[in-house]
Amino acid sequence: MPPKNREVEAVLRDYGYAFKDQVGSHRHFEHSVTGLKVTIVGAPGDEMRRGTLRALLKYARIPRKRGW
Repeated sequence: MPPKNREVEAVLRDYGYAFKDQVGSHRHFEHSVTGLKVTIVGAPGDEMRRGTLRALLKYARIPRKRGW
């Protein structure tokens, strides 16, 4: 089962990303040291598609969790 957007946001926070701002359903997070920015689209309860999740984790330099 794909993770919910809120679960991915929690992982981003664990790796040093902080909520920056929101425009509509797009929530922007920025890393405090590297300055990398990532965007999560959709409601917090929506499931994130696997391809989107893999691309986001790869760009954010976060290792994939087992089962994701």
